[in-house]
Amino acid sequence: MLLPQNIVLSALDSDTQVKTVEWHDLHLPVYAISRPDQMEGVALVIEGDDASQRFALMCNEMPKSIRLRISEIVDDESPVNDPTIFQLVRMGDETYHVPNLNKIQTSLGL
Repeated sequence: MLLPQNIVLSALDSDTQVKTVEWHDLHLPVYAISRPDQMEGVALVIEGDDASQRFALMCNEMPKSIRLRISEIVDDESPVNDPTIFQLVRMGDETYHVPNLNKIQTSLGL
C-alpha cells in the first residue's frame, strides 16, 4: 500500500482487536488491514476533509517510509475488484495499491 505521508497525522501503538482508537480526546473508528491473529499493531490516524472524517488504519507494524519522485510511479492497468483500492501502481519491480479513502470512510459510516 502507498499512502502520502501528509495524510498520516499520527502513529499509535495499539491493540488490534479494537473498534475505535483514542486520539486527542476523539474516538476514531478503526479500519483494520492487520492480520486477524495479531494482537498488537500500529494505528495510523488518517486525515479527512474535516475532523469528523478522520479514522485509524490498523496495521501489523509501523509502515516503511520512503522518499520517491512521482516520475518513479507508473499506473498498473490490471483490473481491481476491491472497492477499497483506488489504483494499482508500480515502482520498479514492485506493485502497490493506493487505497480508496472515500470508500473506506463510507464503510466506517463517516
